[in-house]
Amino acid sequence: MYPSFAVAYDGNSNNQHAFAKNNPQYFEKNRSGQIINTPQRSHLSWGHPEVRKFKVETFTHLVLKHGFDGVLLDYIRFFGTSDGYCEVIVSEFKAKHGRDPFKISPDDPQWVKFRADYVTLFIRELRQSFNKVDKDLKIIACVNADPKESLRKVMQDWETWVDLSLVDAVVTMIYENDTNNTLKLAMIADAATKG
Repeated sequence: MYPSFAVAYDGNSNNQHAFAKNNPQYFEKNRSGQIINTPQRSHLSWGHPEVRKFKVETFTHLVLKHGFDGVLLDYIRFFGTSDGYCEVIVSEFKAKHGRDPFKISPDDPQWVKFRADYVTLFIRELRQSFNKVDKDLKIIACVNADPKESLRKVMQDWETWVDLSLVDAVVTMIYENDTNNTLKLAMIADAATKG
């Protein structure tokens, strides 16, 4: 049994879990500086260690409490390249690369990869937590079939997760009516996972 968690989705401005309600300073911001806390969705930032810790501890607790075999991570990403502009991520990028994210394109490859690394850090921390309590617990991630497109569009670097053995499996989300395109995308995903 693998419960599915919409990891980046923290409810909406009208309905959130207690951690989000009590910690508005951790909400993500978009490029225009708006906090991502709307009636459609709320999104806590991957850049804050406290957010990652809360989610890691919550998932580990739920898995152990209910005897699950692991988790299926859905929405394990940003919602798009206009997100990821909270102060902690921006300042760390400036310190490391000497560039201002507000003065470069939102899809600048270095800036995209930098933000994606925070999602990877969350998965690494979840893997470490699971390994401490039970090395057999599995992490499965819902991903776009094409890892390059996934990285570029939603800063989901799942090919790295596979290469580093941070996830045990991926479920490719192929929403396609054309059988040929479905097969093409499945082959791309298969190549990225090296079989």
